[in-house]
Amino acid sequence: TGERERRSMLRPLLSRDSMPSEPLLVIVNPRAGRGRARRRAEALFAALRRANVAFVERTTSGPGDALAFARDATSTVVVVGGDGTVNEAVNGLAEPRRGERPPTPFAVFAAGSGNDFVGNVGFSRDADEFVRRLQRPAVRTVDVGHATIACEHGTLARRFVNDVGLGFEAQVAATAARGRWLRGLPLYAVATARALWRQRVVACEVEYEDEATFVRETLPIL
Repeated sequence: TGERERRSMLRPLLSRDSMPSEPLLVIVNPRAGRGRARRRAEALFAALRRANVAFVERTTSGPGDALAFARDATSTVVVVGGDGTVNEAVNGLAEPRRGERPPTPFAVFAAGSGNDFVGNVGFSRDADEFVRRLQRPAVRTVDVGHATIACEHGTLARRFVNDVGLGFEAQVAATAARGRWLRGLPLYAVATARALWRQRVVACEVEYEDEATFVRETLPIL
């Protein structure tokens, strides 16, 4: 058999449009990045005001808030947080839309501990440059995965745009989430070492639909 074609999660450029007329919905997780997200959000707000870009802020107070805010969004969504906040927002944005509304575009301003999705997609981490790109967005779509997981907590159905991990990778992520002081690579290096020390064998079964019946689901990003 030949080698399987490698695909990027990003689809080709759809359009290069002007700034949407409706105010941006900015979803802020103030706890992301060990509290760094609040400072990052203020930097973004200042850049938006300098550029005369209207926005509405919604601040999360716990799990599920970002999902709910994104699900009800009618304008472009900007997430200020880390990969966990992105995952919640994606699960809200990817829910079936009422009526014939197209999927809501979204962008991410990095404010988490790892920021893998931002690094993979290439969102600017500079507030002013980020806003300039929002004003002349190059709209692409990103592949959305869908996982149904049967575990001790019951059956969970989640969408994802970064990756999905189980076993050791999940243990590293859970260990990193409990860290209090470190961020970025040092945090995950320590979490990996601790997970290696405490790792256990996890029995699992993975089923993947045949490509002949694969249904592509995408979300637009800026």
